[in-house]
Amino acid sequence: MLDCDFKVGACNFFCDNEQENADTEDKKTYKIKLDKKRINNLTKIIAQQSSDISEILELKELKEGNQLRIVTTKSFNMVSFLEYFMQNQKQIDNLTIATFNVSQFAVYKLIDYLKKGLILNLTMLACNINNFHERCVESLNLLAREKNTKIIGLNNHTKLMLVDTDNQYYVLEGSGNLSQNARIEQYLIEQNKQMYDFHTGWIAEAESRFPGAYVRFGEN
Repeated sequence: MLDCDFKVGACNFFCDNEQENADTEDKKTYKIKLDKKRINNLTKIIAQQSSDISEILELKELKEGNQLRIVTTKSFNMVSFLEYFMQNQKQIDNLTIATFNVSQFAVYKLIDYLKKGLILNLTMLACNINNFHERCVESLNLLAREKNTKIIGLNNHTKLMLVDTDNQYYVLEGSGNLSQNARIEQYLIEQNKQMYDFHTGWIAEAESRFPGAYVRFGEN
């Protein structure tokens, strides 16, 4: 049996949880700054990438404890795998994502899935240094307003996708972000409840140690 342990060190975060600032933040209007043509083009690209993933990965054949390791020169990123999971599952009960970078299109897709009830609960651990990128900040604030959605902002560089669906627990680890700038990337995917619990456990511990580091990505 795999014996897992983890440690969470001190992190700096920029999120402001003071009520007066939160009230001001709630009045702001955020939106995805992508035109329909761009969204349609990216949707087609992601659909093709999901199809490409299907050629090398069949979820039904991924047994408990087995691992599949992938190194690809194609533009596979976490958005591609998200689309793949959504195409192969009727519904995701709990989706946990850890990422360094987040694209507007990824947020657009997540909001769409949440509104359609295809994702019931979403937790995202994002990197707090993204506050220098206005569009990323706006996108995360918009996503944070969705029902059953929690955004945690810490000094994060991990890349994970944890999928709880139909009593199956999938873990995706790799180098790709939740964005469209994939290069040569490596991934490990497995169905493993113990590893799922390990990763959701240290993310929950990080949040509990820094309780002001979530929900809002407003100004310092």
